[in-house]
Amino acid sequence: MRHKKCARKSVTPREKRRLKLITSAAELFLTKGTAGVSMQDVAAAANVSRATLYTYFGSKDEIFDAAVDGITLSVRDRAKNALRDVPENASLQEKLFMVFEAQQKAWFEVSELQRSIFYFEIWRRSQSMARERGKMMPFRELVLEILEKEPTLDYSSPNHDLPDLSVLSNTIYLAASAILYADGDASEKKELLGSFINVFTKGLAK
Repeated sequence: MRHKKCARKSVTPREKRRLKLITSAAELFLTKGTAGVSMQDVAAAANVSRATLYTYFGSKDEIFDAAVDGITLSVRDRAKNALRDVPENASLQEKLFMVFEAQQKAWFEVSELQRSIFYFEIWRRSQSMARERGKMMPFRELVLEILEKEPTLDYSSPNHDLPDLSVLSNTIYLAASAILYADGDASEKKELLGSFINVFTKGLAK
Protein backbone atom coordinates (compact mmCIF):
# COMPACT_ATOMS: atom_id res chain seq x y z
CA MET A 1 0.00 0.00 0.00
CA ARG A 2 1.41 3.35 -1.02
CA HIS A 3 1.36 6.22 1.40
CA LYS A 4 0.32 9.62 0.21
CA LYS A 5 2.86 12.36 0.65
CA CYS A 6 1.83 14.96 3.15
CA ALA A 7 1.27 18.29 1.50
CA ARG A 8 3.40 21.11 2.84
CA LYS A 9 1.35 23.36 5.05
CA SER A 10 0.81 26.73 3.40
CA VAL A 11 1.46 29.93 5.30
CA THR A 12 -1.77 31.71 6.22
CA PRO A 13 -2.27 35.48 5.76
CA ARG A 14 -2.28 35.84 9.56
CA GLU A 15 1.07 34.05 9.85
CA LYS A 16 2.53 36.26 7.11
CA ARG A 17 1.37 39.40 8.90
CA ARG A 18 2.72 38.13 12.22
CA LEU A 19 6.12 37.57 10.62
CA LYS A 20 6.04 41.07 9.13
CA LEU A 21 5.29 42.54 12.56
CA ILE A 22 8.19 40.64 14.11
CA THR A 23 10.61 41.70 11.36
CA SER A 24 9.54 45.36 11.54
CA ALA A 25 9.92 45.36 15.33
CA ALA A 26 13.31 43.64 15.14
CA GLU A 27 14.69 46.36 12.88
CA LEU A 28 13.44 49.05 15.26
CA PHE A 29 14.90 47.30 18.31
CA LEU A 30 18.32 47.22 16.66
CA THR A 31 18.32 50.87 15.66
CA LYS A 32 16.59 52.40 18.70
CA GLY A 33 16.94 49.83 21.47
CA THR A 34 13.96 48.25 23.19
CA ALA A 35 13.42 51.24 25.49
CA GLY A 36 13.20 53.60 22.53
CA VAL A 37 10.54 51.64 20.68
CA SER A 38 6.81 51.86 21.37
CA MET A 39 3.98 49.68 20.15
CA GLN A 40 2.88 52.64 18.02
CA ASP A 41 6.33 52.67 16.37
CA VAL A 42 6.02 48.98 15.53
CA ALA A 43 2.52 49.43 14.14
CA ALA A 44 3.63 52.35 11.97
CA ALA A 45 6.67 50.48 10.66
CA ALA A 46 4.51 47.50 9.71
CA ASN A 47 1.75 49.72 8.23
CA VAL A 48 -0.95 48.42 10.58
CA SER A 49 -3.05 50.01 13.30
CA ARG A 50 -2.22 49.66 16.99
CA ALA A 51 -5.47 47.74 17.41
CA THR A 52 -4.33 45.22 14.80
CA LEU A 53 -0.90 44.91 16.42
CA TYR A 54 -2.47 44.14 19.81
CA THR A 55 -4.44 41.26 18.30
CA TYR A 56 -1.07 39.58 17.72
CA PHE A 57 1.05 40.75 20.65
CA GLY A 58 0.20 42.17 24.06
CA SER A 59 3.49 44.04 24.48
CA LYS A 60 6.80 44.75 22.78
CA ASP A 61 8.45 42.19 25.08
CA GLU A 62 6.18 39.56 23.55
CA ILE A 63 7.31 40.64 20.08
CA PHE A 64 10.95 40.48 21.10
CA ASP A 65 10.53 37.02 22.60
CA ALA A 66 8.77 35.88 19.42
CA ALA A 67 11.69 37.14 17.32
CA VAL A 68 14.25 35.28 19.44
CA ASP A 69 12.13 32.13 19.50
CA GLY A 70 11.81 32.17 15.73
CA ILE A 71 15.55 32.47 15.23
CA THR A 72 16.53 29.75 17.68
CA LEU A 73 13.91 27.30 16.46
CA SER A 74 14.81 27.90 12.82
CA VAL A 75 18.52 27.32 13.40
CA ARG A 76 17.92 24.31 15.64
CA ASP A 77 15.58 22.67 13.13
CA ARG A 78 18.07 23.12 10.30
CA ALA A 79 20.76 21.44 12.35
CA LYS A 80 18.40 18.68 13.47
CA ASN A 81 17.55 17.91 9.85
CA ALA A 82 21.25 17.64 9.01
CA LEU A 83 21.71 15.09 11.79
CA ARG A 84 19.39 12.65 10.04
CA ASP A 85 22.36 11.68 7.88
CA VAL A 86 24.39 10.49 10.88
CA PRO A 87 24.86 6.67 10.71
CA GLU A 88 23.29 4.79 13.60
CA ASN A 89 26.59 3.05 14.33
CA ALA A 90 28.51 6.34 14.52
CA SER A 91 30.58 6.84 17.66
CA LEU A 92 29.64 9.32 20.38
CA GLN A 93 32.52 11.54 19.23
CA GLU A 94 31.26 11.51 15.63
CA LYS A 95 27.67 12.30 16.65
CA LEU A 96 28.66 15.24 18.84
CA PHE A 97 31.05 16.58 16.23
CA MET A 98 28.32 16.50 13.59
CA VAL A 99 25.80 18.28 15.80
CA PHE A 100 28.18 21.20 16.30
CA GLU A 101 29.19 21.33 12.65
CA ALA A 102 25.49 21.41 11.76
CA GLN A 103 24.93 24.14 14.34
CA GLN A 104 27.62 26.37 12.92
CA LYS A 105 26.46 25.89 9.33
CA ALA A 106 22.82 26.56 10.20
CA TRP A 107 23.70 29.62 12.27
CA PHE A 108 25.44 31.33 9.39
CA GLU A 109 22.58 30.57 7.02
CA VAL A 110 20.23 32.89 8.90
CA SER A 111 20.19 36.58 8.05
CA GLU A 112 22.54 39.15 9.55
CA LEU A 113 19.52 40.85 11.12
CA GLN A 114 18.51 37.63 12.87
CA ARG A 115 22.01 37.08 14.23
CA SER A 116 22.17 40.66 15.45
CA ILE A 117 18.83 40.27 17.24
CA PHE A 118 20.07 37.09 18.88
CA TYR A 119 23.31 38.71 20.10
CA PHE A 120 21.34 41.72 21.33
CA GLU A 121 19.07 39.43 23.31
CA ILE A 122 22.09 37.79 24.96
CA TRP A 123 23.27 41.23 26.08
CA ARG A 124 19.80 42.26 27.20
CA ARG A 125 19.31 39.19 29.34
CA SER A 126 22.80 39.48 30.79
CA GLN A 127 21.64 42.80 32.26
CA SER A 128 18.63 41.20 33.95
CA MET A 129 18.28 37.46 34.55
CA ALA A 130 14.67 37.73 35.73
CA ARG A 131 13.23 36.59 32.39
CA GLU A 132 15.85 33.98 31.56
CA ARG A 133 14.11 30.87 30.23
CA GLY A 134 16.96 28.91 28.72
CA LYS A 135 16.27 30.00 25.15
CA MET A 136 19.88 30.94 24.57
CA MET A 137 20.82 27.25 24.16
CA PRO A 138 18.90 26.12 21.08
CA PHE A 139 21.18 23.12 20.60
CA ARG A 140 21.56 21.96 24.16
CA GLU A 141 18.56 19.66 23.76
CA LEU A 142 20.16 18.08 20.68
CA VAL A 143 23.28 17.28 22.70
CA LEU A 144 21.11 15.94 25.51
CA GLU A 145 19.19 13.75 23.04
CA ILE A 146 22.44 12.25 21.72
CA LEU A 147 23.71 11.51 25.23
CA GLU A 148 20.42 9.94 26.30
CA LYS A 149 20.53 7.51 23.37
CA GLU A 150 24.24 6.71 23.64
CA PRO A 151 24.64 2.97 24.48
CA THR A 152 28.13 3.44 25.95
CA LEU A 153 26.72 5.68 28.69
CA ASP A 154 24.96 3.28 31.03
CA TYR A 155 22.68 5.49 33.09
CA SER A 156 20.41 2.52 33.79
CA SER A 157 22.80 1.15 36.38
CA PRO A 158 21.95 2.34 39.91
CA ASN A 159 25.68 2.39 40.73
CA HIS A 160 26.83 4.49 37.79
CA ASP A 161 29.24 7.33 38.53
CA LEU A 162 28.38 9.40 35.45
CA PRO A 163 27.60 13.13 35.79
CA ASP A 164 24.04 14.43 35.58
CA LEU A 165 22.93 14.42 31.94
CA SER A 166 21.61 17.96 32.03
CA VAL A 167 24.84 19.30 33.51
CA LEU A 168 26.89 17.23 31.08
CA SER A 169 25.00 18.45 28.01
CA ASN A 170 25.33 22.07 29.18
CA THR A 171 29.08 21.68 29.69
CA ILE A 172 29.66 20.14 26.27
CA TYR A 173 27.42 22.69 24.56
CA LEU A 174 28.99 25.76 26.14
CA ALA A 175 32.59 24.61 25.65
CA ALA A 176 32.05 23.60 22.03
CA SER A 177 30.20 26.83 21.25
CA ALA A 178 33.06 28.85 22.74
CA ILE A 179 35.45 27.10 20.35
CA LEU A 180 33.25 27.53 17.28
CA TYR A 181 32.50 31.22 17.74
CA ALA A 182 35.94 32.36 18.80
CA ASP A 183 38.13 34.27 16.35
CA GLY A 184 40.50 32.16 14.32
CA ASP A 185 40.97 29.94 11.30
CA ALA A 186 38.00 27.65 10.57
CA SER A 187 40.14 24.54 10.04
CA GLU A 188 42.01 25.14 13.30
CA LYS A 189 38.75 25.55 15.21
CA LYS A 190 37.40 22.36 13.64
CA GLU A 191 40.51 20.47 14.73
CA LEU A 192 40.30 21.92 18.23
CA LEU A 193 36.63 21.01 18.49
CA GLY A 194 37.41 17.44 17.44
CA SER A 195 40.16 17.18 20.04
CA PHE A 196 37.92 18.57 22.78
CA ILE A 197 35.08 16.15 22.02
CA ASN A 198 37.49 13.22 21.75
CA VAL A 199 39.13 13.92 25.12
CA PHE A 200 35.82 14.69 26.82
CA THR A 201 34.01 11.58 25.63
CA LYS A 202 36.91 9.23 26.36
CA GLY A 203 36.33 9.94 30.03
CA LEU A 204 32.65 8.96 29.69
CA ALA A 205 32.36 6.02 27.35
CA LYS A 206 33.22 2.62 28.80
